[in-house]
Amino acid sequence: MATAEKLPTYRFSDVVRGIGSTPKSFRRWLLTLGIESKGRGWHEFTPVQILEFAVMRHLVDWGVSIVDAADLSVSIMGHLLTDADPTALEDAEFRQRALASDLFRLDTKELVVRMIGRQAFIGRIDGVAYAAYPDADGPPSYVGAQGSHLTLHFGEIALGVHQALHGDEVESAE
Repeated sequence: MATAEKLPTYRFSDVVRGIGSTPKSFRRWLLTLGIESKGRGWHEFTPVQILEFAVMRHLVDWGVSIVDAADLSVSIMGHLLTDADPTALEDAEFRQRALASDLFRLDTKELVVRMIGRQAFIGRIDGVAYAAYPDADGPPSYVGAQGSHLTLHFGEIALGVHQALHGDEVESAE
């Protein structure tokens, strides 16, 4: 019987360092999102999950609630990593597709290379509505006229995570 390949995982403190957060804030996120530790109380996270949390941190810093930031992050990452319609995927479906396509086996360096040149625009209209426009050339014109937007550059976010965790540069495929 063949042995299963060990998935790359990181601990709680690695994630905190990787996303540039504090232990208290990240613990609050996990409690708010209902993410419980496994086994002996340790949390383990894949590089894809850390990238999701890094995207969440940018959204939360911009004023998006933790829950909305988690939903947007999963939706955007689902689109970017599986080329699926971000509005059609639920969290469980994204996880299922990601596992099926070996996305959780990617290390942080591979994620950086995959994310170079990828971006998303998050629109906020009247402080209420949030919408993701992955890989668009820019936000729809009505967002600029009626609200504000945040541009997320995933190559830069993934590189920041990789450098915080490993300290080295990544050679791009460009």
